[in-house]
Amino acid sequence: MPIENIQDVLGHSSPTITKTIYVDVSRRVQRGAVDKLGHLFEDEGGGQDG
Repeated sequence: MPIENIQDVLGHSSPTITKTIYVDVSRRVQRGAVDKLGHLFEDEGGGQDG
């Protein structure tokens, strides 16, 4: 979906605002997913020796 369509739906004044928010949220979601995976590996005995 073009960023301009998303911008219009969200009511942002420019595509730059939409991109900035989207990138920030995407990074936080990715970081959360990585953290959860890390906890899973720690719970399994952690590391390659485990």
